[in-house]
Amino acid sequence: MSAGLVIRRRDTFAFVHDRVQQAAYDLVPAQGRQQAHLTLGRQLLAALPPEERHTAVFEVAAQFNRGASLLVAAEERARIAALHLEAGSRAAATSAHVTALAYLDAGLSILGEGSNSDLEFELRFRRAESHFLSGDLAAAQAGFATLAAGPLPGDRQARVAVQQITLATAQGDNEAAVAYFLAYMRAAGFDWPVHPDIEQVRAEFGPIFEEIRGNSIEDRLTLPDSDDSNPNILVLIAILPAAFLVDLNLEGLVLGRMVNESRYVNCPGSVVGYTTVGYVLGPLFGEYAAGYQFGCLGMELLERPHLSLFRPRAMMTFAYHILPYARPLHTARELHRKAYESAKEHDDVTYSGFSLCTLISNLLASGEPLASVERQAEKMLASMRRVKFGLIVDMLTSQLMLVRRLRGSTLSILTFDDGDFDEAAFAADFEARLASDRLLAMAACWHYVRKMEGAVFACDYRDALEASARAKSFLWTSVIHLERVEYHLFTAVALAALADENPGCEAALAEHHAELEVYARNAPKNWRHHADLVAAERARLAGYHIDALRGFEASAASARANGFHHIEALAHERAASFCADIGLFAMAEAHRERAHAAYLAWGADGKARAMAELYPSLDKGRGTSGTALSGVGDIDLATVIRSSEAVTGEIALGSLLPTLMRIALENACASRGLLLIPRRDGLWIEAESEVGADEVSVTLRQRAPNARDASLELLAEVVRTQAPVVVGDAISDPRMRDELSAAVRQVRSVLALPLVRQGKLIGVLYLENDATPHAFTPARLAVLRLLASQAAISLENAALEEKEQLLREVHHRVKNNLQLISSLLNLQASRTSDAAVAELFAESRNRVRSMALVHENLYRAGTFARVAMGDHVRALCSHLARAYGEAPNRNAVEVDVAEVELDLDRAIPCGLIVNELVSNALKHAFPDGRAGTIRVTLEAQRQGRFVLSVADDGVGLPDGAESGDTLGLQLVRDLTEQLRGRIEVRSEHGTSFSIIFGVPNGGVQ
Repeated sequence: MSAGLVIRRRDTFAFVHDRVQQAAYDLVPAQGRQQAHLTLGRQLLAALPPEERHTAVFEVAAQFNRGASLLVAAEERARIAALHLEAGSRAAATSAHVTALAYLDAGLSILGEGSNSDLEFELRFRRAESHFLSGDLAAAQAGFATLAAGPLPGDRQARVAVQQITLATAQGDNEAAVAYFLAYMRAAGFDWPVHPDIEQVRAEFGPIFEEIRGNSIEDRLTLPDSDDSNPNILVLIAILPAAFLVDLNLEGLVLGRMVNESRYVNCPGSVVGYTTVGYVLGPLFGEYAAGYQFGCLGMELLERPHLSLFRPRAMMTFAYHILPYARPLHTARELHRKAYESAKEHDDVTYSGFSLCTLISNLLASGEPLASVERQAEKMLASMRRVKFGLIVDMLTSQLMLVRRLRGSTLSILTFDDGDFDEAAFAADFEARLASDRLLAMAACWHYVRKMEGAVFACDYRDALEASARAKSFLWTSVIHLERVEYHLFTAVALAALADENPGCEAALAEHHAELEVYARNAPKNWRHHADLVAAERARLAGYHIDALRGFEASAASARANGFHHIEALAHERAASFCADIGLFAMAEAHRERAHAAYLAWGADGKARAMAELYPSLDKGRGTSGTALSGVGDIDLATVIRSSEAVTGEIALGSLLPTLMRIALENACASRGLLLIPRRDGLWIEAESEVGADEVSVTLRQRAPNARDASLELLAEVVRTQAPVVVGDAISDPRMRDELSAAVRQVRSVLALPLVRQGKLIGVLYLENDATPHAFTPARLAVLRLLASQAAISLENAALEEKEQLLREVHHRVKNNLQLISSLLNLQASRTSDAAVAELFAESRNRVRSMALVHENLYRAGTFARVAMGDHVRALCSHLARAYGEAPNRNAVEVDVAEVELDLDRAIPCGLIVNELVSNALKHAFPDGRAGTIRVTLEAQRQGRFVLSVADDGVGLPDGAESGDTLGLQLVRDLTEQLRGRIEVRSEHGTSFSIIFGVPNGGVQ
């Protein structure tokens, strides 16, 4: 220290320079250096506090490396090898795989060969894993093969199998992946072939079918949870991509086994099985409803944090493969977006990509405005290009080019080519890549489906059938995808349109129609119009003209009612062609006009223009000569339409407000703007925007305006009159003479524009221009009025969306809290030795469960005003039968409930009444093992009256029991009073309770 070569740093010493340290090191005799390193390593390890171990482990391991040859004791060698395992694992966690390999190799060298210990396995496993992740696939393959050849317990066999399967899949060797998988399964007791037949799949699904028949799928919610995934399930998850590409029946076996492996315990991997098994249950066995039930089970379990390991995958699978065949398509979109956000948060490129392209599939299939779809697809495509996810880039490109073709952005309605995009070159490129990457078959399928769809809308039916034939060869990749539905519909339309050139096409049409009917029966709001359109085409070809016209009209009406503009347009266009063929020219023109209007509503401007070129009368009376709007002077119509579409495309308030403010300032030539929305105590500022040097900045706010923000007098006038107020020159206008807002910013022009929807004030746009008087000309005011009408609709819809999200969360939390109470009652019942007390707890649990079911049904359905009583009562009775241990062959509970929806205030009392009466019948109506039937009905009568009945053919009530004061009967009487109804009790041939009540207007559908 006196020489200045060593300095003190708190409690340690350090050389002033690396060269000084090296010189000091050289003074140590060579024969003593290893011992010095070993001694230093031992001292560092002994003195190392646990909290500093993660940062110092590398330095300590390095000291032992230099003295490793002096280590003799087996116990110490194992301890130092474990230190190297820790260092290697920490390096691998930061993707420093070369460094990790150095530590892991050193650890194995120190440990010595042939120890056959847990430590040796971990070192070898981590080393092979690091070879894989660093790109040395041959070394990784050899490492895993060495491990697999030795005797291993089941969990380690699973870990090695997962890595071997993943490695082979990454190399594109799906057959090898399947071979590794089948070898593992044989060791686990399952001797499966590479290509199983459907009966083997059916046998694996046997226990699952029993659950479906017994309505006991949701019983899995009560199974114990495990944070650790079942090793078999992890192997099954790993093989899914390769099984999908090798044999679809093998994939079915895998999914069935995943669900069966979760029969007694739920683990993170169980969620994947539940949300994916519908992939087989629907297409192979027609059990779409059961697939949806399993999917809901998986989504419910996903809410438990310790089961959320596979969240992005589970959410995307449920949203895309399950929901469209059970619920309206739009209900899946938020789940797609959540899946993307979750995948992005966890750096899961695979499922972030699939979440995006499947969301676009959803938007296209449901006929969402094409302008909005195009903007979203462009953003998604740019995102996937940045991460170089080629498969998703190909899929999104095909989707985007279809949208651009329909919107008129390509060279013509007949092609995807647009000057930059070369359709032939694109197809040739991925056809060439397809030879070496079989997974691209899905992209090929989707591309040809989109090409066929575009050709049908262009009435180029021969090109459509050529694309259909190409798509068919890849259709195995899309078993339960929206693209498969599109394939059946558009192939059928093209076949029917060219029936004269395709004799015998009726058999093919019947097959396509049958597929669409299956979808329509399970989700009529999504697919009924598809099936009706093909039915109409078949009737047309069979010569049943009236049936054909009715079918086309039914298809268009269903599509219009559910917002499927493209199917509505296509149905009317095909009907117009048919009417013209049989000489009904006036009817043909009417259908053609409706088709044209629907295409415009969809945003398919290119298609609408192509129709107008063929039929000029379509443009008459529409005021579309030139590109200027009436009363707008030289304002460009296309700009106005794009602005309107931008506002229409935003559904979330957080993104709508900035979009609206930017568009308002751009179209009005304003320098500043406010958006104010009415609240209970008056207008509040929601957003403020200003024009900066390069862009419009938007700040979201929530406060009442003051005199510095805006003219409070002008705002009051707009609220009162619901008419625009324009100040041409704020300097000379007496209304602005004493206005602080005008003085502070030296405002020259002011516009206060009301946003009105059906006579209701939705908001006020307050715009200023600080440079020019009379900036808000009549032309600009006309444009802003058009935008204001659309903005009012969008603001109202966004507010409704926020309320629905809030209600969804409320119902979800209420349901979870009620289920927690139910679980606590169940736990308390299991801890009491008094049977009578335990029964009281069980009864209370069932009452709570009845209320929880209402909120659960509302949450799942996504409608928060009414409860579908049929589904609710069936689920409740099924739960009660299981709770009381009733065998289906002894006491049957029959439910016959009309398609009735009740509001929450009546659904809960009805559910509780059913709970009390069915529970009472299950406990008392059939003593001594007697068999019988309990029947629950809910019937609609005249003048808004309803009868809820619970009847059994049991022993009947004891004399005077109907007027007794038991808790259950007292509850039934109280709940009947709450319904403002009356009770009728009969005790002939069993017992019958009938509750007659009315429903006020709006309480029922």
